[in-house]
Amino acid sequence: MVNIQDLPVELLTHILTFVGEPAEADDIELALGPDRLGLLEIEDLIEACLVSRKFRAIAQPLLFRLFEDDNLDELKKSISFASTLCRRPDLGKHVQVITMLPLAPLEPGGSLKPNEKDIVVLQKAIKKLQLGPNEEAWQKTLALGEPSVFAALISSMTPNLRSLTLAGGIIFTVPFSHLLSRDPSFLSQLTELDINGNEEFGGYNISAYEQLLTRPKLSKVSFQYGDLWEEKFPQSWKTGSLTVEDVEFGHCRLDGGSIQKLMKACKKLKYFTFSSLTFDPRKARDPNPIPDSQFTAPQALEAALLHKETLEHFQVEFERFPWDLDNPVEYVSSCVKFGSFRPFKVLECIVVPHAYLPEHPQFPASLKVLNITDCNTSVRTLVENLIVDIKGGLYPNLKSIKCHALDITVTVKAPDQSRPIGKSPADCFLEIQDMFIHTRVNFQICPYPGKRLPGFEEHALDHFEDDDEYGYLGDGPIPSLDQMPELFHMVMERALQDPDFAHLRAAAEQDPEFMNLRAEAQRRAAPQGSNRGQRAPRRGSRRAPRPAPRRNTAPSDDEWETDED
Repeated sequence: MVNIQDLPVELLTHILTFVGEPAEADDIELALGPDRLGLLEIEDLIEACLVSRKFRAIAQPLLFRLFEDDNLDELKKSISFASTLCRRPDLGKHVQVITMLPLAPLEPGGSLKPNEKDIVVLQKAIKKLQLGPNEEAWQKTLALGEPSVFAALISSMTPNLRSLTLAGGIIFTVPFSHLLSRDPSFLSQLTELDINGNEEFGGYNISAYEQLLTRPKLSKVSFQYGDLWEEKFPQSWKTGSLTVEDVEFGHCRLDGGSIQKLMKACKKLKYFTFSSLTFDPRKARDPNPIPDSQFTAPQALEAALLHKETLEHFQVEFERFPWDLDNPVEYVSSCVKFGSFRPFKVLECIVVPHAYLPEHPQFPASLKVLNITDCNTSVRTLVENLIVDIKGGLYPNLKSIKCHALDITVTVKAPDQSRPIGKSPADCFLEIQDMFIHTRVNFQICPYPGKRLPGFEEHALDHFEDDDEYGYLGDGPIPSLDQMPELFHMVMERALQDPDFAHLRAAAEQDPEFMNLRAEAQRRAAPQGSNRGQRAPRRGSRRAPRPAPRRNTAPSDDEWETDED
């Protein structure tokens, strides 16, 4: 009988590669919890290292292939990892993926401060970098536990790094700039860069990552909650200077000039994603303090046309606030529409909101998947026009059309937004769906609940087919009161309106803390300008979010809106 240790090294390496891959066992995750599941692969590789020297030589590189520190409130893992690489520089060549996502800027010192033994080792590593006048600043910030220095130091010891994920607005780029100035080949193997932000620390300047985006092999870049304005656009991003083929913005803000210059800077763009639509107030950004500064739909299309020969995926979803739908018809008419997509040669997937499409949109013949999101009025006229084009042979490759809405009964109304007399929502839905009989197109109207769902992460078409893997309303932690002062204010106001609590209103209005919460809630809830005049235009999961239907069947007969039209 053949002993496994007698197998060729190449075969053993291939086998242990599967041991180190993330598990896809939902049952294990439910039993042990997601944190425990994330450790299973590491524990298996550690056990493999203990089998024999031969196994250790194969498994140890796999242990160091990926480093992830998302412990949020401390840097113990990063400090330990950096110290290990300093003592064993040979292990650095195995690192391919680094993720550092502290929750917030960490206070210097305290439990975050490296111990004296680690400081000695790390300071020696910094001296070897030959940073010149910048070395003193590195030494000081290192002793204080600054995460930016640890991220740069670890990256400097990993010559084969392929993917780098950093916390936007928290981990700064200055140390990386120092390393690039010293060694232009720094991060020369990097192919993916993800600047993962959150609403609290949003608004960081995307231009600060100027040098990182010029890495020679970088093909995919993602930003969440950042801003890019033309007046601060990096001068080094000249026409055709960037190798990036896949660009994603989640909850970001860009003006018309910056998106045009960015498209010009990309040599060959294949995937473009800009997604700011969310129904979760915990993920939404505050209203833009500069109204109408966001790029418009025509500007996005014009910029994308620079890559009409190569672009395969186009997704643009603008932020929308609840008050925009006080009058849905007026809102839709105020949005500046996309023009014709016909010039694109290989564009296969389009994801755009309903409000920014004309009643008779023009798509390319290469289109395979069309996702129309945030439908708040009838889609009947648009669908009828699409049917004419489909049966006329304009879209020979089209396989799927999905209309996503919070209330699907709105989408199946008559074009004048009235309820067809004598017809239920189910009748109207089937009437629209029957239009696609004798075509190859799978048409669906898909409801999604009151929050933006994860999805659209990848551009492969099969990612649009599984509707059961996405979360629904109620998932995730309940927002704290300091995150949602307007919610607290609403609850308190309702309580005080109760006759049984009327005597408490006077006392509440004399409470400074209550009045401060009221003022904050009113400030956050009040519109601060809108983009309606140029409404054709912003964590996120990585890869832009996508809505996912909970069912693919027609609505039942009793699902018309309760409010009168």
